[in-house]
Amino acid sequence: MIGMKRIKNIGLNCLTRKRIIIFVVSISLFLNFLTFLSSLSYPTTLGARDFSAYYFGAWKLLHNPEKVYTEGYPFSTTYKYLPSFLLMMLPFMLLNYQTAFFIFDIFQFLLLPIMALMLHRMFSNKHVLVIALILIIVLIQPLPPFYIDRIDSTWVQFSFWVDYQNTFSRSYYSQWGNANAKVFITFLLVLSLYLAYRKKSYLSGAVFALAFFDPRFAVISIPLAILYNQGRVQKFLVAFAITFVSTNSIVLYSTIGAQFMHALSENSQTPMFSYGWIPLYTIIALTAVNFGNLKTFFIGGWRKRVLRKR
Repeated sequence: MIGMKRIKNIGLNCLTRKRIIIFVVSISLFLNFLTFLSSLSYPTTLGARDFSAYYFGAWKLLHNPEKVYTEGYPFSTTYKYLPSFLLMMLPFMLLNYQTAFFIFDIFQFLLLPIMALMLHRMFSNKHVLVIALILIIVLIQPLPPFYIDRIDSTWVQFSFWVDYQNTFSRSYYSQWGNANAKVFITFLLVLSLYLAYRKKSYLSGAVFALAFFDPRFAVISIPLAILYNQGRVQKFLVAFAITFVSTNSIVLYSTIGAQFMHALSENSQTPMFSYGWIPLYTIIALTAVNFGNLKTFFIGGWRKRVLRKR
């Protein structure tokens, strides 16, 4: 009888956890959807949207490769990512700009519940409140974004970013309004860690290489990638190297390589806008949850190697 009661209690606890997680995910996605709808009235006076850099960058790759990293159009921002992302944007060339803009936003929104499922499985052994907090940070991010810009070689300006209207999530409002790729890169990073968690290091390395189209966020995720791929790091690195080189091989096409190096030297300091905090807050949250394991793996492993040499 006692054993049966314990089984029932365990089942009830699991059911309660699932209900809490489903509730948190549902509310977060609903609020994010409202933010998405709010972004439809994103001010047009703020200049060209970020998606224009992706769309017209891919168009120029096909029709005018000598101008990929230059503006070329008064209604387009400059493309600044690695060349690999242009290949990912090529399917959108089948659509006109406005349709592609909307479809890209919809595509990224649909990635949110997939991320929620992966994160829930990765941290199923954690307290339900910890899981709920991670999901809230990733899915809706009701946190204050900051605007960071470099004033000169010494000083860095930090200030609260004042967005264009009152929204529940300023980061996501700016994300959807610009059809930026920050949700996509966040998804790739989470997917890479999830594949590593499932011990699929070759796939993890390949996806991680795709996330390197904006290296800022992938670089600070390297400790997590190594942690989750421990014991299989060599497989991870092999897949990463092959994928990274193959997807960026278009630097050899036309003058794209020279353009990229010139753009890198001209725009080495890129401000952190509101949507940039979507992947950054996610990485910070995942690092905080894994802090104990990271400390044990890196610091503890280093101490063991030192003791062995002695």
